[in-house]
Amino acid sequence: MPTFGMLPFAIALGDVNHDGHLDLVAAGSPFTGSTGTLATLLGNGNLGFTAAPVATGGTSLTGLGLADFNGDGFLDAATTSQTAPARQGVAIFRGNGASFAFSGAFAAGASPNSPILGDFNGDQRADLVVPNFGSLSLSVFLGNGTGDSSPPRRSRCRSPRRKGAPAT
Repeated sequence: MPTFGMLPFAIALGDVNHDGHLDLVAAGSPFTGSTGTLATLLGNGNLGFTAAPVATGGTSLTGLGLADFNGDGFLDAATTSQTAPARQGVAIFRGNGASFAFSGAFAAGASPNSPILGDFNGDQRADLVVPNFGSLSLSVFLGNGTGDSSPPRRSRCRSPRRKGAPAT
């Protein structure tokens, strides 16, 4: 089995090349240096994999999610980056059916991690929510179907109150 050739911090599954077989996508950093790396292993359906070209962008990629952000029918990748070009944020990699290429980054709160993808506002476009551990907040990016995003909406997270406990 091919290796990722890096330190993977997050893995996602999806049919990147539309062949009906699940592929593995990993986000992480190389063994030396800090450039973020997105590696893809294309599955053949028999537990075999072929390495696709590696994409680089951002730094210290720590989270990963796959969705079609620009409506071209190919999976794109959203990764959280502790020091993305926009500092701590979300790095986007556009898919082309065989591999990915770095597309850009959006700022998020401190220490973003584990992107969550879905259509949160019912407009049939992929949206993204990122928990920001360091700032106890969520960054919400509403997709517009072009691969770009609205400016993030941030929401502070508060600890739930115990029943009968005074409000703070």
